[in-house]
Amino acid sequence: MRQQQRSIMAVMDPYNPPAAKKRGDGGRLSLRDWKSWLSAFSAAVPLFLLSYSSCVSYAHLIVSGAYGYPIRAVVVTSMHLFSSGLTGILLPMQSKCPLIIPSADISVTMFYQMIVMDIVNAASEDGTLSPEAVAATALLALPVNTILMSLVFFVVGEKKITVVVSYLPYPVVAGFLGSIGLAIFVGAFAVLEDASSTLCSTTKKPTCHNLLMWS
Repeated sequence: MRQQQRSIMAVMDPYNPPAAKKRGDGGRLSLRDWKSWLSAFSAAVPLFLLSYSSCVSYAHLIVSGAYGYPIRAVVVTSMHLFSSGLTGILLPMQSKCPLIIPSADISVTMFYQMIVMDIVNAASEDGTLSPEAVAATALLALPVNTILMSLVFFVVGEKKITVVVSYLPYPVVAGFLGSIGLAIFVGAFAVLEDASSTLCSTTKKPTCHNLLMWS
């Protein structure tokens, strides 16, 4: 009876096999284990490069509307990389799926961009805050919004409210996705405009040194 229970548990939890089936070589890595690690590393490198490029691109998109304020894209990029790395460790460890690949999401990036632009616009209308105070407020608002959004996502997933999406008409979903694509397209011009203005303010002729300093 106990052996049957172990077999059932092995089927239910394939990532935690029973002690009778565990390796008895003292914990040493075999050739098969090394091949598995090499395969995982080979898959992780391009995924990291893809995630890194997404974090950098989305960070520039978030700060594209903060003209005249010291809100650096490199700081937002560091936030993205830290969050992606932290969730990349916690999610596989706390779930039964070891192949979870977290990354920055473009739809959430649109909300972050709106938050930064609202703070910058309110500060410009007020006129009493220093640029450093505006930048600090915007950078603090991003992680606070992340925490609040995470709580909302947790409640939605726990209560299975996402089933409502299946009842939405397809034009609504398609329109939402299309609006995200349009926002990305328009935001790309804002990023390029910011880059050109930065280069022109640095020197009359763009050089490789200025391009590296901007990036």
